[in-house]
Amino acid sequence: MHRIRISSAAVSIAMLFTVSSARADAIFHIWVETPSVVQAGSTFTVSVWGEVSGSVLDEGKGAFSNFSFDAFAVGMPVAFLAARVPVFRAMDLGAPAPNAHRGLIGINDVQLPPFHTDNPALLAEYDIHLLTVATGSIDIDVGPNHRYPDFMVGWWSNYSTYESVLDSDPGSTRIVTPATIRVIPAPASAAILSLAVLAASRRRRSVAPSLSGPGQTHACASTT
Repeated sequence: MHRIRISSAAVSIAMLFTVSSARADAIFHIWVETPSVVQAGSTFTVSVWGEVSGSVLDEGKGAFSNFSFDAFAVGMPVAFLAARVPVFRAMDLGAPAPNAHRGLIGINDVQLPPFHTDNPALLAEYDIHLLTVATGSIDIDVGPNHRYPDFMVGWWSNYSTYESVLDSDPGSTRIVTPATIRVIPAPASAAILSLAVLAASRRRRSVAPSLSGPGQTHACASTT
């Protein structure tokens, strides 16, 4: 029984990456969701979502079939700590690279439960650590897998008959929307900055010119 399961999985994976029979209008939207603001030096999680629309949804029992992409961070140095496929089945979790994570692959097959028909669907999550205490902004984006650059996402136009369409097929449109994160000072850095501003302000007051001009004195009034 176990050997049959492995054989079925191997056949299914081969089909996912080679079969593309539907030619309907299909719009694939892939986008990144992130916190809008993070602290310098912190660790945060980003998620990658996908949604399919168009006439392909009218062709039968539809669902995501597979996805394969790399993730990138631009603007500040980061480390990708982990990659997850929370909903579908992970076939390859890939590996971190400088300011990137490469080679993530997930599939969704009726022969390999659990099978999901979510649309939109959560495709992947990444834990990212900022390697600097500097502030600024960082862009998180996804692109084709460096090993399988011909597509990013596939869709079962009818999973009961194994008909599918890829985002790179004729009639398909792929839209990728990255996310931008603002990086602010960490609490300790903010406190140090506040103290530095306060100290500078005090120094300016201490060297400010006296209200009395040179050679002038203030008379003190006394009452009897």
